[in-house]
Amino acid sequence: MHVALLSRLSWAVTVTLALVGAACFDPEPAAKPVQPAANKVEAPKPFMAPLIPKMRGINEHMEKLVKAIKDSDKDKASEAATFIDLLAQAIHTTHDLQPDYGDQFEPIANEFKAASAAMRVALDQGDQATQKALRRLHDQCLRCHDQAPAAAGAGVCQIAD
Repeated sequence: MHVALLSRLSWAVTVTLALVGAACFDPEPAAKPVQPAANKVEAPKPFMAPLIPKMRGINEHMEKLVKAIKDSDKDKASEAATFIDLLAQAIHTTHDLQPDYGDQFEPIANEFKAASAAMRVALDQGDQATQKALRRLHDQCLRCHDQAPAAAGAGVCQIAD
């Protein structure tokens, strides 16, 4: 009788273990978390910075610069030259490129940037250096205005000799 009881008990334990094992066994491996499909996004088009407002600001400050130099007001001249230089340095030769400028826009813009930086320095070097730098800066303004119709709408600063 003990043998029969042990046999049934053994069978019950085996069945229990089999059922527990079957319950714990996951027939499908755990699914990996689903990654959202990466949508291909096209590169953004270059931002066309507002060049004409920069040009108008440069023209406005050129007029202030000329008046301040004629009035021998070094503080106002320095302030105007600083604004001109900041606006000039903000010209981006790729993003600001407008129709009708052609392949001369980058060299003209770079020369204008150099002339505006030189103007700030020249104000501390005396009248002769100031006049020379002002002429160079004005010439660069005119080069830009002559280059494209878009610049003509911004107005041309007037420097009386």
